Formats: sequence, structure tokens, C-alpha cells
Amino acid sequence: MGRPAGEAGARVTLLTRGLDAVDPFFTGYVPQLLAACVVPVIVWARLVTVDWASAVVVLVTVPLVPVFGALVGMRTAALTGRQWGLLRRLGGHFRDVLAGLGTLRSFGRAEHQSLVVRELADGHRRASVRALRVAFLSSLVLELVCALSVALVAVPVGLRLLAGEMVLAAGLLVLVLTPEAYLPLRALGQRFHASAEGVAAAEEAFAVLEGPEPRPGGARVVSRGAGPGREAPELELCGVTVRYPGAEEAALEGVSLRVAAGERVAVTGPSGAGKSTLLLVLAGLVVPDSGVVGWFGDVVGRADGAARPAQ
Repeated sequence: MGRPAGEAGARVTLLTRGLDAVDPFFTGYVPQLLAACVVPVIVWARLVTVDWASAVVVLVTVPLVPVFGALVGMRTAALTGRQWGLLRRLGGHFRDVLAGLGTLRSFGRAEHQSLVVRELADGHRRASVRALRVAFLSSLVLELVCALSVALVAVPVGLRLLAGEMVLAAGLLVLVLTPEAYLPLRALGQRFHASAEGVAAAEEAFAVLEGPEPRPGGARVVSRGAGPGREAPELELCGVTVRYPGAEEAALEGVSLRVAAGERVAVTGPSGAGKSTLLLVLAGLVVPDSGVVGWFGDVVGRADGAARPAQ
């Protein structure tokens, strides 16, 4: 339970919530991106044949929508990435807490972990609110740009119609077609914010797929510097003795053990023989009263507690 979010729990969050969030990107954002590239061009081409002055205004103002959208979208992507990271951490830690709930209750740490989960949940909530705030502000910016752009076309068209300088049919056609040039771009911004979490999850999923393949059993490959006598990692116990306070006999007494890399060892014995104590010593949860625990030739646990396992 030393890590804030376990690797297994984080992967579960990625495979459930993360991959589900990818769906809006492929079903919503990508098709809308194609529409945003095609529809404004078609509308502008038709406006050129009707009223070239309105077509020039549309040609100048349409690029402003993706420019402002990109400026705000970069901030949204950063906040959404942070939100996804906190969600991944929360899901992983919560799964670890559930998996080790019995142990936590035995050692009286369940209440502390509930506070940790609450803090992680509050952090994710605050990150979600910040991301939503930016998303709403970006939608406001896009709506404002599109509204002003349409007004730059509609107001001159109305004045020209009143002055009799433009045919009514042409004016109505321009007023109907102009908003359609901006509509796909506005929808694209909305689709982007809806799929931002899926983009962050997809990036992590691709990173997992392209990363090194895990060893069977979930073990990680750890590279250690070469040196004399370090051809293979091994675990070694030398004269380990553990005596619990108030106990007449030692739980472990003078235990020596050496396990080479890839070797499998079965710990057997009657109840009270010290099997659980041995595992606690190996996990670093119990400090031996005497003796040394070594890994790869390095001392990671001994009676004076000078060195302890990292996990």
C-alpha cells in the first residue's frame, strides 16, 4: 500500500472508464472534423456565385474560429490530462485499498486510507470543475466569434436590401448560408471538449501497448548495473531471528535462506511455525531482532533498521 495508485488498479481504470471515453473521439470528433473541413468550403463556393462581398467576409472570419478554438483547446487538453491522471490515480488506489482492506483493518490503517481516498476524490473533483470551467469559457468564445462573424455579413446585407442595392432572393440566400459555414466549426469545438478525456486515455493506452511486455506474474524487469558476483539476482536471509514482545519463544530463530532468480520455494509448516512472520520480514513489514536480509548482494533489512525495503 506504499504507492498512491497501484499499477493493476490504474490499468483497470484505463480499460474501463478510459477506453469508454475514447468512443466520443472516433464517433463524434473525427466525423465532425471532416465536416468542418468540407462544409465551409462548399458554402463559401456558393456564396461567391451569389455575393462576392459577403464571401470575402466569410473567407476572412472563418479561420478565426479554429484559431481561437486551438488557443483555448491547448489549455483544455492540459487540464483534461491532469484530470485523467487524478482519476487514474484514484481508481488505482481505491482498488488497492479494497484488495488490502483486511490487512489495513488488522493494522488499524483503514481509517487513514479512507481519508487518503477522500483527498484523492476531492482533488479529482476540483480538477474536473476547472476543466469544465475552461470548456464553458471556450464555448462562449467560439459562440461570440461566430455570432460577430455572422453579424458582419448580415448587417451589410440588410442595409443593401433596404437601399435596393441587392436582390431579395440573393440576400435571403446569403443570410441562410452564412451561419452554415460556421456551424460545423462550432460543433467541432464542442466535440473536442467532449472527447478530451478520451484523447488522454488513448495516449496512455498506446503508451502501454508500445511499452515493454510485462513478465509473467506481473513481475517487472529491473535493470541493475553489472558488477563482480552479480550475474543473477537472489534473495538471502542470514541468521534472521524475530521475537514478538511478550512471547516466550521466538517466531523465527536463526533462519537462513537463499533463493536464486527464477527459483520457486514453498514455505510449509504447522500453524505457528512462523510462515507469516517470514513473509512479513521479506515484505519489510517486520524488522528482525537479529540477522540480515539481503537482495542482490545489497542489505535491505537488518536488526538495527538502517536499511529497509522500498516497498
